[in-house]
Amino acid sequence: MRTEFEEMLHTMERVWQQAYLHNWADRYYQLLKDNHDTNRFTYLGINFSGNKIAAVKFYAHTFKPVSEAQSSFFLPATDELKVHTSSSLVSKPLSLRNAGIAFTLKYYHEQNKPVHGFFAHTTNIDDAFTKHKLHDTIHHSAAASYGINYEYNPAGVRCKHYLYFTDAESCLKLRGYFCVPYFSDNGLYEFAFDDKYMKLNVYGWQAITQEVLANHFSKTQYTFIQNLNEKYGLYNPGCGLYAGADVKSIYFFADKIIPGSSPDASVNSDIIGKMRAIHNMP
Repeated sequence: MRTEFEEMLHTMERVWQQAYLHNWADRYYQLLKDNHDTNRFTYLGINFSGNKIAAVKFYAHTFKPVSEAQSSFFLPATDELKVHTSSSLVSKPLSLRNAGIAFTLKYYHEQNKPVHGFFAHTTNIDDAFTKHKLHDTIHHSAAASYGINYEYNPAGVRCKHYLYFTDAESCLKLRGYFCVPYFSDNGLYEFAFDDKYMKLNVYGWQAITQEVLANHFSKTQYTFIQNLNEKYGLYNPGCGLYAGADVKSIYFFADKIIPGSSPDASVNSDIIGKMRAIHNMP
């Protein structure tokens, strides 16, 4: 019988061996080539539920406009993408207010097939950004930027709204509500919600220290994170948790990129390519 740590390793390896994941990645690389996009930005997220992996999530960003025909491989429906993205915004460099278009592929533990989706920053701000439990204390007008995420799963379309905060007052209130006093006050706070849940992620190379990770995660979770970092040479730009559930998240980058540090530079941090290289995969 496997230990909890061994079961985590097995889950990760099982997802990594999925042929569909690598077909999805190859289509992403072809999209970049077709659109003359010099960026190559993929990263990984993992959700833990207790000492089990609840989800393995891959993100692949493009910073060029995407046609409906191109996006149809990554998304079963494209109407929401057209509503919430604009050529002028997604073409800007990676920053607090723009991450291009991130196509997502998520493997949830309880589902047999991966879930497709997308994330993008948006300027299409509506009443939905106010419909969360913390609206009276965490107001969307204080947000530095806004994001939208759609997931297309068998149960239907799921829409999540994102608010990004850097001001001390909002960050303090979020730390208090989510009971994470050990989170740094100098990170980027990502508050996400839909009609069922709320989530807080914090990002920043100075904010996410080994001390924070050790405080935030169980010993088994932390050991798994360090194992993945050492095996592939990865870095952790952020972590988070869900309100009212024993679910915590960790994110992995291939490199220590700093958004906005070089406004005209391409983003090259490709975790899928880095992992493939270590596995001697083309």
